[in-house]
Amino acid sequence: MNKRSQKAVNYRLGDPMRQCSCCQMYRKTQQDQFGTCTEVTGKITAYGVCNRFSALNNPWGNRLTNQTRAMLARCYAYARSVGPGR
Repeated sequence: MNKRSQKAVNYRLGDPMRQCSCCQMYRKTQQDQFGTCTEVTGKITAYGVCNRFSALNNPWGNRLTNQTRAMLARCYAYARSVGPGR
């Protein structure tokens, strides 16, 4: 399978609920700032996300309801819109 470019998959800043560090395709093996992805080219940060995101399965189960997840997503979006220190 050919990897896609970061631009093609809309690679961008993630949020705590949706970021590369909790994606099935993220790989990090060294004490480096960046890891790699099985689907996307280039250096990948644990704090990024793209349109190919596939969440890791939580062996302890999902504790948040869909309603709570949606509320958190709205909070993250709002925080980004006002920026730091505003």
